[in-house]
Amino acid sequence: MRPRYPSIGAGALAIFLLASGVMLHDFWAVDGADADDEMTHFLENRFGSGAALTYVAISRFRGRTRSISASDTEYCTDVPAQPPPGSRLGRN
Repeated sequence: MRPRYPSIGAGALAIFLLASGVMLHDFWAVDGADADDEMTHFLENRFGSGAALTYVAISRFRGRTRSISASDTEYCTDVPAQPPPGSRLGRN
């Protein structure tokens, strides 16, 4: 069993970054170079929250996949043992 605390932390970070981006970096309320700076920080928060949400999504599916080994004949019945004649597989 894997711990859930990293996923909870990443979710909380995503929520914090989404909220702080809207409340603190209001680029629509300022003009000029300040607007560019605020928009840069706003987008940095958006990208950070996207990365945190991606971590949450990936961590939810970790461990649910099954790797296929060469000994699994059930899954490897149609794979030829040698490359077909005339193919470039195995050549340098």
